[in-house]
Formats: sequence, C-alpha cells, structure tokens
Amino acid sequence: MRNGAWREALQRPLPGRWKRIITRRLEEFDRTNRDWKTGNVFLREIVQGYAEAVLPLDATLDDIRAFAALRAADAYDLTGRLKETSIIIEKLEAMCERWHVKAPQGVTAGGLIARLCDPSWWASRLIRMHSQKIESGAIRLGLVSGRADKYVSDENLRRREAQNARNAAMLERTHAINEDGEIFTLAQLSDKTVANPAIRRGEMMLRMRGMEEIGDEFGCAVDWAVITAPSRYHATRANGQPNPKYDNSTPKDTHNYLQGQWQKCRTWLAHRGVEYYGMRTVEAHQDGTPHWNIMVFLKDPAHRKTWRLAITRYFLLNDSPDEKGAAQRRVKFDAVTKEKGGASAYIAKYISKNIDGIGIEHDLYGDPIIKPRAAWRRGLRRGASNSSSPSDARRSAFGASCAGSTKVRRCGGRRTCNARGSRRSASRAARTARASAPTTRNTCVRTVAHS
Repeated sequence: MRNGAWREALQRPLPGRWKRIITRRLEEFDRTNRDWKTGNVFLREIVQGYAEAVLPLDATLDDIRAFAALRAADAYDLTGRLKETSIIIEKLEAMCERWHVKAPQGVTAGGLIARLCDPSWWASRLIRMHSQKIESGAIRLGLVSGRADKYVSDENLRRREAQNARNAAMLERTHAINEDGEIFTLAQLSDKTVANPAIRRGEMMLRMRGMEEIGDEFGCAVDWAVITAPSRYHATRANGQPNPKYDNSTPKDTHNYLQGQWQKCRTWLAHRGVEYYGMRTVEAHQDGTPHWNIMVFLKDPAHRKTWRLAITRYFLLNDSPDEKGAAQRRVKFDAVTKEKGGASAYIAKYISKNIDGIGIEHDLYGDPIIKPRAAWRRGLRRGASNSSSPSDARRSAFGASCAGSTKVRRCGGRRTCNARGSRRSASRAARTARASAPTTRNTCVRTVAHS
C-alpha cells in the first residue's frame, strides 16, 4: 500500500473537521522534514488517541448511556458465569482497561462488582473519559485556541449544554414532598443551594470576605500570584499557530504538573516557618491549558519575599527558566492593598469567571467575556444567569473541568465542610432561641383575649 493510500485509510474514521486540519499538518511535516516519517507518526498517534475515546466524536449522551448499559450487562453476565471472586475481579479490571476506564480503587470485592454492574457508574466514567480524550485530540490539532474554539472544543461544549439541559428538565419533572405536605420541584430546591451559580458565587465571596477580615485583624500581608505552565504544555501560540515545543500533554497533565510543583513549594515554605492561608482558582487559557491564580494572606508581612522566592523557584527556575518569555509570562506577582480595593474585590472577577461570568466584561485577552446568542438559554439552569449568552466565562469553566480540576479551592485555612457546619449550628441555635423565647406581642394578645 502506498503512503498516500495508507494515510487515507487511517483518516477514514476521523470526523471531517479533524481531517482538514490533519491534511494541512501532514503537508507541513512533509515539506519541512522532507520525509514521510514525522507526518506518519503524528497521524498514527492522533488516530490511536481517537480510537481510545471508544465512541465517535459526535456521540450524544444517549449514545454513551446506551453503551454504558451494554458494559454493565457484560459485567453482570461475567459475574454470573464465574465462581471464583479473584477471577471475577481480574476479569472486571481487564474490562475497565479495555474500555480505557479506571477501575474502582480502595473498595471491597463486593463493592467493585456492584459498581461495574451499575450502568450509571459506567456512564459517568465513559462520559468523562470520552470528553478528555476528544479534548486532548482537539487541542493537539489546534482546534482549541484564540483563533478557533476558545478554551474548550465546540463538541465538548455542546455535550455539556445538552447535559445541563437534560439535568434541568429532570429537576423540573421531579417533585418532593416535605413533612408538612408542601410540594416543590427539585429545580426549586436546587435553586436554593450552592448548585445555583448565584448562591455558589456568594458562598465563595463570603469565604473570601471572612479571610480578608481575619487578615485585617491580625495584620496579614496579601499577595497575588499568576502561575502558567512551561511552553511545552501549550499546543498553540498566541496567534493560533502550532507550538513546535508542545509535547502532547493534556490539560490534566498540566494540572497534575502544577499540583506537583505546588506540593514541593508548600514543603519548602513549611520548613522556613512561612504561615499563610488563601484561595486558588484554576482558569483555562484560550488553548485549553489550565493556569493558576493564587491569593495568600501571610501571617508575617516580612515573609512576602520568601513566599515569592518559593513560587519563582518551583514554577520558573526549576523548569525551563531560559525559554523565551518565561520570566515575563510564567510567574506574575502583585501586592494586594486596600487602595486596590482589598482582597475580596481583587479576586471577585476570578471567582465570577469560574462560575457564570456575572459582572465581567472582558477576559485576559481583552475579548468580550459575554457574547449574546439567543440559543444559549437551552443549556442553562433556571436562574443561573441573567445573560442569554454562551459566555467565554462558561467556556473557560468547562475547559478547566476537562482538566479534572477543582476550579476554586482554599489554600490552608478551615475546610469548607467545617465552615458550613459552623453556620448551620449557629443558625439552628438562633432558631431554637427564637422559638423558645415568648414575644411581647403574643403576651399582649393573650392578655386581651382573657380580659
């Protein structure tokens, strides 16, 4: 088989949009390297990655759930045919490996079998795996960039919109009855929890304001750092052209790299007695690569220099410090002061961008963060936003979720569950006190009635 026919055969199962990009890339490789080897290796890796996604690029949620039901049925049939538990576990783990799904870890044999016989378990893992595989391929082909699909591929964005719409319809159709006989839809109840983006944004801002008030009370210094991964983690340049240094890393690889460096940085700071707490947000660049924003409150203002030295050491100097633009782009610092609005005002836009983009007009590149499009309402939860747009903020949030990262997270300080538990206890105590204390108005009414 001639090389052209071999390439055409390999590309046959790929979607049309991918084929056009691959054809141009192959022509560039052939012209630049004057051989077919580089282009053939590139094509084979792309096709292999697409095959590992198991389902086609345009697979719907219903397609994935139907496939998940078949895999659960296979697991149930296998469990019924085999008698030895150890053999059953071995075969089920091999099934997970075959379909590129990570087997459950840290569970009993019965727990593992129960999970793999459950269609919903397979559906959630297959949706995540398919999303990450497709996103990795799109990023490598340059389909996710400032000149194409910003932050996340259109295919994954459409699937997330469909999933949001399906979830919203299910919540509207399902009703709950309380002990007093009152009936509510799950959508009404959900809108009163942190599932509502407006409440979730308020929750984050409340925590940030609490951190700021404690920092003011103890005289903490507030510092801000923006951390970007080295060039090899970025598939495209700012102009949308392929980055020759790119090493095929996925957004998840990038986030894991940043986490690894952060662990080393925390240890280095702990050995030097630097005490701090704060908040970290994760955002996607327009090419889908995540970067971090960290705000910390330093107990001793004199430790600001040590803190910046640690960030610079582990996020810049330890890895490719001499690459072009590294010193200007990889690590940026800013001292947060009351003259700049304070910590809460400073981080508000970053929290908003990770939730629904309310109050934000432009992204980091100066582009409008909200772009009107009437069809967007189909994918939004009721009451989530007063805009009717598929905003770049939501695309950025979806891009960060493809990396499997928590978009807003504390750095030090109390855990979120502890803070919520304290608020619930205080609220419960206040209600009990109000209920047990007689009011003056009621006493007067009773007096009048007896007279």
